[in-house]
Amino acid sequence: MESRRKFWSLYALSASLALPLLAVLWFGATSVAAWSWVAVASFAALAVFLLGAAWAGIRLPWHPILWPVAAFGAWAWAQYWLRLTAYRAATLDGLIQLTACACVFYLAIYAFRDERNVKRAGAVLWVFSGVLGAEALAQFFLAGGHIYWYRDARYGTPVGPFVYHNHFAGCMDLLLPVSIAVAMRVRHRHRDQPWLARVRRGIFPALALASVVVAQSRGGLFALIFEGGLAVLLFWPRLRRDARARKHAAAAAAALVAFSLLAGWGPLIHRLTRLEYHEASALDRARVAATCLTIWRDHPWTGTGFNTFVQVYPQYQSFDSGLDWNAAHNEYAQMLAETGIIGAVPVVAFLLLLALLGVRMSRRHPSSLHALQTAALVGAAGFLFHSTGDFLFHSLGDALLFFALAGIAFAQSNRPQESPTPAVAGADRRAAHYALGGLPTS
Repeated sequence: MESRRKFWSLYALSASLALPLLAVLWFGATSVAAWSWVAVASFAALAVFLLGAAWAGIRLPWHPILWPVAAFGAWAWAQYWLRLTAYRAATLDGLIQLTACACVFYLAIYAFRDERNVKRAGAVLWVFSGVLGAEALAQFFLAGGHIYWYRDARYGTPVGPFVYHNHFAGCMDLLLPVSIAVAMRVRHRHRDQPWLARVRRGIFPALALASVVVAQSRGGLFALIFEGGLAVLLFWPRLRRDARARKHAAAAAAALVAFSLLAGWGPLIHRLTRLEYHEASALDRARVAATCLTIWRDHPWTGTGFNTFVQVYPQYQSFDSGLDWNAAHNEYAQMLAETGIIGAVPVVAFLLLLALLGVRMSRRHPSSLHALQTAALVGAAGFLFHSTGDFLFHSLGDALLFFALAGIAFAQSNRPQESPTPAVAGADRRAAHYALGGLPTS
């Protein structure tokens, strides 16, 4: 029985990581040819897991966060079946992708109940952030607007595997906190030379941060600033008591920023001083978001139908910027217009549970604080913050990665927190804290 549990735990881990990362590499899975196959693979992965769990006699997990996720999905499906949508085909497309995200989320909830899987996921995401950052830098300077050096994407703003630079920045918003948390970990065998170990491990997050600078994403930069502030808030009880931890955190932040200067901040700073630069301006985005509120006022309870913005917006468009608006560049305004108050309630519930989890993490005793789980929460929160000014969930690769990290953050949150005992003290306590991936103790 125990061997079966381990097998299905590793299976859930592999599926919940492989699907998002492959989708990211497959141009973000934004085209039908990509997201349709990713969705089919997600359905198949969950079906195999459920059948295997039933055969092995494994008790399936349930977590309070699954209630709002299920409620939102049920309402979107109700819009489709009850014909409460302006365009059923568009709603069905959105539902297929939404269900794929739910499959990955549930697999992650199960997989990351095991702390060993959390550490394995951290290592995978740490490597992936560095490899993706290095590829994006090389491609930006050497590929001449071609993704992977062969696919012509000069019609967009390509960075890494994404045609749209803000989708790449959203991906890095998710990966960077976890990558930094792994880099800050010091294994027991490296404690004699902790700075050397951190420098080696810090290469990957440094490459990832430099690629965000090269992407010239204002929203991505603001999201990273938000994540930095949130990380300080969550770790503040630990930082306030430990001057050494404050010094290490400040030195790591300074080193990352210094390395990113090699990528050249000039173009990004230039973009920060302008409202418009080869894309929709911030003012135009605000006007489209305001139009979404107008759409919502005409359909306050049920909305126009999940994923129907493209079909409905032209009827309400009040200005012509010369651009085609295939999304509102504000996920919350678009969600309200498409799903109404009924759809907004579970979304608000999800956000409140995420905030509650952050409060609980900030109050944990340092010896039991899991830095990787906290980093996953910070990445998910930064992604949600960035979504106020862009349409990040419209890249299935980014959406799947968000739900995988949300699974890491939520999976173990119901476990009772162990309190320190006199038997675990001194070097033993520090060793236990390192094993959980925490900040170094004094």
